[in-house]
Amino acid sequence: MPEIYKHKKLVRISQGVPGFIKSDINLTLPELFPPWPLIKRFKNGEISFEEYTRIYIHDVLDKLDPDRIVEKVGDGGVMLCYCQRYCHRFIVSAWLNVGTGIDCVEVI
Repeated sequence: MPEIYKHKKLVRISQGVPGFIKSDINLTLPELFPPWPLIKRFKNGEISFEEYTRIYIHDVLDKLDPDRIVEKVGDGGVMLCYCQRYCHRFIVSAWLNVGTGIDCVEVI
C-alpha cells in the first residue's frame, strides 16, 4: 500500500476491491456502490459518462444524505475505487462538496 494511505481511514465505495488492499479497508459503504447494470452499460459503450453521472446521481446519491455519509466516514477518510479515467468517486466528491461544503480533494 502506498505510504500516503498508511495512517488514513480507507473507505471502499466500489463494487469490487483488489486483493492487495482488501485487508486494509476500514469501512465499506455499499450505499455508494454504483449498480452493476449501470457499470456494465458504461463499460460496454451503451451510455456516455455524462449519462452515467446523471443516472448515478438519480438512482444512488439522490436517495442519500451527504451529511450522514460524512458522519460515517469521519475526518481523514479516503474514498477508494479502482476505475481508470472515469469514476463515480469524482461524482461522490462533487456531491459531498456541494451538499456539505467540505472540500474533497483527489489523492493520486
